[in-house]
Amino acid sequence: VSTQSTGNVVLVSSHQDRYVPYHSARIEMCPESRRDVSYNGLVYKEMVDNIVGGIIRNQDCNLARYSVQYALDQGSANSMIGRAAHIACLDSEVFLNKFLGVTGWKYFV
Repeated sequence: VSTQSTGNVVLVSSHQDRYVPYHSARIEMCPESRRDVSYNGLVYKEMVDNIVGGIIRNQDCNLARYSVQYALDQGSANSMIGRAAHIACLDSEVFLNKFLGVTGWKYFV
């Protein structure tokens, strides 16, 4: 994510996704990292602050985070391992049409 650009940063995350941690998809710190005072913990906090701070400080750039819940077939192997939710945003034409039609359109006009 270039913090020098203009426009919108739209992050879509799901607790059903077991490939990418929820907090990572949202570029947020996980609860454990907030208490981590080790060197790695401080570096992690600085990294998140640099990414998000650059976006927030840029008056021409907006950050939006959406948490979604997919209607997935819970019995499938892809659902059990979290893959289905990981790719559902891009794989589902229905989801994309609904997201863009209901709320996403304002970020792309």
